[in-house]
Amino acid sequence: MTLLYVFLVSFVIWIIFKIRYFKREQKLYQTALTDSFKTIVPAPQLKTRNSYGFPSFEVTFKNETLLKQAEDSGLTQNFIERIKQIHFNFKKFDAERAIYFTWEGRTHTIISPDQQT
Repeated sequence: MTLLYVFLVSFVIWIIFKIRYFKREQKLYQTALTDSFKTIVPAPQLKTRNSYGFPSFEVTFKNETLLKQAEDSGLTQNFIERIKQIHFNFKKFDAERAIYFTWEGRTHTIISPDQQT
């Protein structure tokens, strides 16, 4: 019975640790976003996900012009560098592949093999 209590307490402590770690990471991501794009108005939105055990990010600007402005002034590269700093201990983490920059309303054209000439 004591072993069960020890297991349950350990599990609860582990869950609390993971929640606090997740919240701390989210705060670091938001800080990196606001620091990197403080000159862009309105600020882009950030969505975080996990893919194959690594974080992935979608940064959505209001329109294509704001994204181009951020790219031309090096702000997107600054954000990539900030994410690299946050995850410096992930050996196989590639921040450039993990971050996707887009704008609201962007559509993609999908071409099937039948449509190719």
